[in-house]
Amino acid sequence: DNNSSLLLNDISINITFEVTFITSNLTKIHHYNSRQEELYNIVCLMRENENKTYREISDYLKMLGYKSVRTNNTLLPQYVYSIYTKGKVREGRLNQKFDSFIDNIRIH
Repeated sequence: DNNSSLLLNDISINITFEVTFITSNLTKIHHYNSRQEELYNIVCLMRENENKTYREISDYLKMLGYKSVRTNNTLLPQYVYSIYTKGKVREGRLNQKFDSFIDNIRIH
């Protein structure tokens, strides 16, 4: 009947909820400049694909004339180790995945 259709038009439903998400994408993603990225890629390739030691990688980079990015020193094995390990930590941090949550759903 006409009275019930009028009542249906006056009904409003409010739905409220909370969305929680965590991301690592809110930080500056590219902390490496192009030269640091190049060095890291070379070190990773030689370490992971060619199973080279840090000394062998250091000798190879010295032969090509590479120097450290910040201090312009020769890339000693401990520097190569640092480039590799810190780069892996950085990759893990940037590629980390988090779960999202929808919580406190209310219908009024």
